[in-house]
Amino acid sequence: MRATIYRKALAFAATLFVLCSTVSAQQPSNIFVACQGGANCPAGAGNSPYTDLQTAIDDAVDAATASGEQSLLLVAGGPWVGNFIVPADANLQMIGLAFNSRQVIAIVNDNPPTGGTFTITFTDPITDTTETTANIAFNATAATVQAELEALTTIAPGDVTVTGPAGGPWTLDFTGGNFANVFLPILAVDDALLTPLGDAFGIVLSQEGPFSVVISGTGPTGAAALTIDGSTIADRDEGVALGRLVIEGLAFQNASSGIRINGGAGQTPLIEPTLNRLYITDNDDGVLIEGGASPLLVNCSISDNDDDGVLVSGALTDNTFADILHCSIIGNDGNGVFVASGNNARVRNTLVFDNGSGTGQGGLVWEDNPFIDPDEGPLDGGITVTITGTNLEEGGPTQVYFGPPNAATPVADATSTDTQIDVTLPAAFNGVPGPVDVYIERADGFTLRVPNGFTYVAEQTAGDPVPVVTRVEPAWGPIDDTGTATVDESAIDVYVIGAFFDVDCSVFFDFNDDGFPNAVEQSPRVQWLSSGRLYVRVPTRSVAGKVDVLVRNNESGQVSLPGVLQDFEYRAGITDESPEIRSIVPNSIGSLNGSGNSTDPDVLPDIVGVNFLDDCVVKIGGVVCEYEAVTAAGTRIQRLT
Repeated sequence: MRATIYRKALAFAATLFVLCSTVSAQQPSNIFVACQGGANCPAGAGNSPYTDLQTAIDDAVDAATASGEQSLLLVAGGPWVGNFIVPADANLQMIGLAFNSRQVIAIVNDNPPTGGTFTITFTDPITDTTETTANIAFNATAATVQAELEALTTIAPGDVTVTGPAGGPWTLDFTGGNFANVFLPILAVDDALLTPLGDAFGIVLSQEGPFSVVISGTGPTGAAALTIDGSTIADRDEGVALGRLVIEGLAFQNASSGIRINGGAGQTPLIEPTLNRLYITDNDDGVLIEGGASPLLVNCSISDNDDDGVLVSGALTDNTFADILHCSIIGNDGNGVFVASGNNARVRNTLVFDNGSGTGQGGLVWEDNPFIDPDEGPLDGGITVTITGTNLEEGGPTQVYFGPPNAATPVADATSTDTQIDVTLPAAFNGVPGPVDVYIERADGFTLRVPNGFTYVAEQTAGDPVPVVTRVEPAWGPIDDTGTATVDESAIDVYVIGAFFDVDCSVFFDFNDDGFPNAVEQSPRVQWLSSGRLYVRVPTRSVAGKVDVLVRNNESGQVSLPGVLQDFEYRAGITDESPEIRSIVPNSIGSLNGSGNSTDPDVLPDIVGVNFLDDCVVKIGGVVCEYEAVTAAGTRIQRLT
C-alpha cells in the first residue's frame, strides 16, 4: 500500500510540473524528494526520501548534469534549518510540496440548493482504505460535517477540525491528530442528491496552507538560507542551464538573506534563476542580488524583513538587474526595493507598501536617482512631496509629473533650488493605486525619469485594510445561454487586480448590483497569487450586462467598494468562426513566468475558447505542443503535453 502512495505522489509531481514554453520546454525526468517529519514521505530517485536537504540538492544537480535533462526536487516537511547552496547553472526545479492538511468544501451555484444531501469520500493515505460518509444535509453546520467524518473508521476524534458557517464553505483541518504531517489526497464529494434535481451545484475542493515548507537559516549574522551561487566559472559553466533554475513554493526565514543570488565579480553570461511563489520573511534582507545576475521574481511575498525587501547590490560588480513581477513587498524595515548605484531593476504590477521611513529609505529607491520623500501617498493627493538631489533646477522653476507627461498634471515649486524641490502631490492621473514613474523636467527642457518613483495607495480607514479592485483582465466573458452553444461558460477565468487581498479571501460578481456579497454571486474558485493579484473562475450567468467584482477579506469581513474600474461584462453569443482563446486552465504548470495554478494531479492544461478544429496546431512561444483531444463543440483543447 505504501508503494501505491509513493506512485501517486510521484505521479502528482510529474503532472504538476509539465513544461511547455520557450523558456523551458522540458519535463523533469529525475524526480528527487527531500522529506522531513512526514509519516508517508514519497520515494523518488537517488536516496529519496532524503533527510539532508543539501545532499538532496547536490544529487539532483549531479543527475541533471549526467543525464542532460532537468531534475525536479520536491521539498516537504521541515522546517529545514541550515544555509543551503545550489549552483547557478543547475538544471533544476526545487519546489515545496505541501501535505494538503487543510482543504475547503463549498457548494457554489447561481441557484443555491434548497434541499438534499451530499457525501464526502476520504482515503486514508497510510492504510489506503477508502470510506464514504453518510448523507450530509445541504445546510449542515460545521459540527455536523465534523461528526460525520469522525464516524468513519479511518478518522478518529481529534483527527479533523471543521469550521465554517452552516451550508459552507467548510474548512477541514487535519493538522491536529493522526494525519498531522501526512500527505493527504484531495477529498471527493458527491453532490448528486442535492435538490432541486437537475441543477449543477459546483462542489469546489481546494487546498490551504501555501508556503508551508520552511527553509530557516541560522540567524541574521549567518549566511543566506539559500545561496544561488554563480561566483566562479565552475558554478556557471553549464551555460545552457543558466536560465533553468527554478525555486518555487517555499518559505525562507531567519537568515542574513532569505535568498542570496551571487553572480560573481564581472562574470558572464548573467545567471537568470526564477523565484516563483515564495514567502520571504524575518530575515535581514529578503533577497540579495549581486554581481552578474538577472533573476526573475514572480508572485513572491517579501515582507517584514529587518532591512531591505529586495537589495540589488553593486558590491561585486555593476549592471546587476532584477525583474520583479506580481509580487507583494510590504512592511520591510528598510526599503521595499533598493537598487545600488550602477545597477537597475524593473518593478511591474507589484504592491510596495509600508516599508522603511528612515532617511534615505522608502518603497522603491534607486541610489542613482533623486530621493523622493515620501515615496507613497493617497490617491487624491494633497500632501507635500520633497525631492532632493543635484542639478534639479536650471533657468527657472522645475516641473514634476507623477505619471506620464502626456497624461499627468504637472506641479512646480516656484522656490525650487539646485538640490531641493517641494511640490504638492496631485491626484493619481489614472485614479488607481500603484507605482508611477516620476518625471522631473527642468526649465531648460532636460527631463529625468525616476522609474516607479512614487506609489499611490488607496485611502484606508483605521483598522483592517479594505481590499481595492482596480481592474479585471479580461473584463468580459460569455453569458450562459443556448445562443452560445460553442462556449463552455463554466470554465472562464480572469485575473482580479488591486491591493490588500488576504490569502483567505472570496470574490463575488455583484449580480444584484447592491454592493454586498451574496452566496449566489460567489466565484467557485479563487487562486491567491499575491496581495494584489487573484486568479478567479467566473460564475455563470444567463443575463447580459456589466456587474461589479467585489473582493471580501474573510477574516476581517472587509469588502471592496464597487466602481466602473471593477466591472466585468457578460456578453451574448459569439458568431465569429475564427478560433479565439478565452483562457488557459491552468495558465501554467511549473512555467517560469506563470503562476502555477494547478494543484490537481489529474489536470494538464486545457485551452478554453471557441471554434477549435480537431486538427488544429497549438504553439506556445513557437514550440508545437501535443494535446489529447478537441471537444465536439470546439470549445476546449484538452490536456496539453
